[in-house]
Amino acid sequence: MKLYLGETIKRLRQQKGLTQEQLADKLGVSFQSISRWEGGASYPDIELIPEIAGFFQVTTDELMGLDKSLREKKLNEALQQLTGNVPLEERVKIQRQIHRDFPHESGVLYGLIHTLGELCEEGQEGYYEELKQVAEEYLSLPDENSYDRDFVKTELITAAPEEEVEDLLGKYASAFDMRSRMLLKRRYEYRRDQVRCEAQAQANFIHGIYDMVYGGLPKAPDAEEAVGIHTKALRILNLLSNREGDVLIPTTPDLWSPFRIWLGIHLAFSLSRLPDRRDDALDVLESTVILTENASRIPEGTILAAETEGFGYISVCVSYCSASRLYRFRHPLFLFRNADKKFISIHTAFQPQWLDRGEFDPIRGDPRFLACSERVQRMAANAPVEPF
Repeated sequence: MKLYLGETIKRLRQQKGLTQEQLADKLGVSFQSISRWEGGASYPDIELIPEIAGFFQVTTDELMGLDKSLREKKLNEALQQLTGNVPLEERVKIQRQIHRDFPHESGVLYGLIHTLGELCEEGQEGYYEELKQVAEEYLSLPDENSYDRDFVKTELITAAPEEEVEDLLGKYASAFDMRSRMLLKRRYEYRRDQVRCEAQAQANFIHGIYDMVYGGLPKAPDAEEAVGIHTKALRILNLLSNREGDVLIPTTPDLWSPFRIWLGIHLAFSLSRLPDRRDDALDVLESTVILTENASRIPEGTILAAETEGFGYISVCVSYCSASRLYRFRHPLFLFRNADKKFISIHTAFQPQWLDRGEFDPIRGDPRFLACSERVQRMAANAPVEPF
């Protein structure tokens, strides 16, 4: 029977994140011995086998590396117990035993996690801590399928008690990426928390729009590519507000205005870099400045809202920051809130310093550009001067 002792020791060492020197210190041998074992040049002394197995918390059979075909045969025989309509409580007992017999087997761990997750979703008590332990064991395995890892994270966060959710999100997902937000939405869905599920869906929707607008460009796009991306994003915003047609930047404010203003300015940047599109750049800039003027006239406290298909009622409350070094005029802020009135995010509109950017140099002397600049200066002149 072929042994895979060296390969097994190497795999288990790497799973624990140990170097050969560190493992040698733990076992009281030289690191050269570890190197020879893993390379297949020699085997550990027979008296040392149980100690090594105990250190890695595996059976001696697994450590010795049963012939792979024999091990696979035994595993398949064990898994046959799960065929058919096995009740969850019985299923989990069988899977626990298979896990004890075949520790660190990713497929076994994955199946056990799925069953524990189902028991938690049914409201059965006493299974979450086991789910957490097994999930963390699975996520510590190297090179597992990324889709399966995401499923395991989802099961864990769905079942977690409220007080652990923030820590788990911090451990397994970035606070700003979509995975974190989708994990929360799925949690609320399975817990039948309709209010928070709808609110999270709306937050995901707003952040998705944010990502489309502010994160839609590659690092160094050429002008034509940037024009295409920004134009597409503006048309999507128009569809959201039922403003289909030839007008790319409507000048009547709505809750999507801060996104339109940002896209309008950056579309004008890119168009001005294309010699045959500079008239288009001026058209876009003029519409953006008019929209900014109209947005700046909205009374503070005004609610702008929209009913979105699939995401319900979304609103923004218009507020203002002081005239300052940063904005140089009374600048509207759009405070996005979702169905349960929870603050989602804040988006600003126009920033006057954008007109100073070098991208506008090709059209800076054009009378239409100068007229836009004067309009922005008038907005600044009419703003109340308050401390920053």
